[in-house]
Amino acid sequence: MRRWIANTSLVFCSIVLSIGVGELCVRWFLPQTLGVWSMSRDGLTMHYPLTKSHHVRFGTDIEINSWGMRDREHPLEKDPAVFRILLLGDSFLEAVQVPFSSSFPSLLEANLDFHGQYKRVEVINASVSGWGTDDELTYFLRYGYKFHPDLILIGMTIHNDISDNLREKFHEVAGSTLKARPAELIPFWEYVLLETKGLLARNLHLYQMFLSFSRADANSDAARQLNTHLAQLVSKTATPQMDKGWQLTFQLFKELRTASKKIGAEVAVLLIPLWIQVSDAQHEQFLKEYQLELGDIDLDRPQRMMKQFGLDEGIRVIDLQPEFKDWEQRHEDDLYLKGDAHWTVSGHRLASELVAYVLRDWVLRSSSGGNEKGLSE
Repeated sequence: MRRWIANTSLVFCSIVLSIGVGELCVRWFLPQTLGVWSMSRDGLTMHYPLTKSHHVRFGTDIEINSWGMRDREHPLEKDPAVFRILLLGDSFLEAVQVPFSSSFPSLLEANLDFHGQYKRVEVINASVSGWGTDDELTYFLRYGYKFHPDLILIGMTIHNDISDNLREKFHEVAGSTLKARPAELIPFWEYVLLETKGLLARNLHLYQMFLSFSRADANSDAARQLNTHLAQLVSKTATPQMDKGWQLTFQLFKELRTASKKIGAEVAVLLIPLWIQVSDAQHEQFLKEYQLELGDIDLDRPQRMMKQFGLDEGIRVIDLQPEFKDWEQRHEDDLYLKGDAHWTVSGHRLASELVAYVLRDWVLRSSSGGNEKGLSE
């Protein structure tokens, strides 16, 4: 028995030592990007509070505040003299590809000045990679309203928000009515295992390297499915699944507007354009890859649908596509990262300037009585 205990202890110590040496080697010679994400027991992805990471590929530091946001700290209570914007979006506005000081949330706050109407503007960035409108509504109903925003600005990523919403994790459409789905809790021990994996992902480079290899095929499959969804999204012939996705998305936005009115806030939607909508080269590559003819697709259809929805429902929709396309044609500086398709620093800067102009115009006109509809114009 003693020999068995001794042998077991020796094996255990050898395993721990091997892992420790492996971890040190990976940290020194092949450092990985540690995770900062977590998940609620019913599947809402969020950031783990007060975590830090360094993104190896982009060379950016990722710092998560005590509220689980990639942002500086914000008080829960709001000064009445402050105009507060709650920003909800996915990886485009989470923006780990650029330093936070060069990201849309930070630049929007810096660019907004309402010329004395408010003491200052505060932008709270609650965006999380992988979110769709369903996740954003769920976050707002659970947590976001507590920050007392004056405006909820939702960044809609044309590329994947419809497909994200079709997962129907938290809401579904029954007939023409949006219904909250009953909470489907991850089984207790399965969730304990998930949390343990999250702990390892936030702390061990060796574990992250293992994940990058083990998930390679799954990530490739997900990318192919997303690109197929993109082709359907801009096709002139809508599929029943796509029609369902749009109907669900519209209902989610209407529910967000209803919830925001209860706290005296407005809702606006920021349309984040596809790269193929602003770059002729990317457009041609897209047609070639999917063997499509120009007459098969309607690139502007998603924006037109959202802007018509905004007019019908009284929700301001901010479309960046025209200015982004004009920029791409007149400048050598790309707005999208090659091989990644998120915004560059230039993309974040241009988006923040355009949105700041729209919001500044709205507030000044509202305060002078020139626009009673406000953002719903």
